[in-house]
Amino acid sequence: MAQWALGIAIAAFVLAAARWIADLIAGTVPFRPRRERHEGVHLRVELLASGTNCFIIRGGSTLLFVSLRVYNESPQRPATLSRIDMRLRHGRRWMVASPYPAAEADIFASLVRNGLPADVPPSSHLDFYEVYQVPDLMPQTSIPIRVTASDYTGSRGVTFDRLSLRLDTRPPLDILFQTLDI
Repeated sequence: MAQWALGIAIAAFVLAAARWIADLIAGTVPFRPRRERHEGVHLRVELLASGTNCFIIRGGSTLLFVSLRVYNESPQRPATLSRIDMRLRHGRRWMVASPYPAAEADIFASLVRNGLPADVPPSSHLDFYEVYQVPDLMPQTSIPIRVTASDYTGSRGVTFDRLSLRLDTRPPLDILFQTLDI
């Protein structure tokens, strides 16, 4: 009986380790380098007004409209933003959201895809907007999101928030979506 218990414990350990390694390779484990746990991280990311951050169902897919403000909290060192990653939680997994593909997006200079790399002066902030697309429909009315902003030195700012389902009835979003032909 003890051999069975030992065998089951070893099998459970191997399965748990294999799952953790698979999640680590897929990038879904919140692994942070040691330098991020100490002082020196000068980037902070926040969502702008909650009314402008939402997700909308259009044409069989889910579109996410996100407005971000990235702060450089260093009083002396400028930051050059190299990347902003947006992930959303679908079930128990974090999925990467990609920008909605549209050639017309080039006219919006403040979209993330057109605004990076961007220099953030010391003790200042920059605002960015983006329309992301998720290929399938989201079954819930609220989506947890994680946004990460990184600069070339390795500093990262991370924010966790929620996007709620909104009806597409607001004129600013209608103008944006009509321009992008969504």
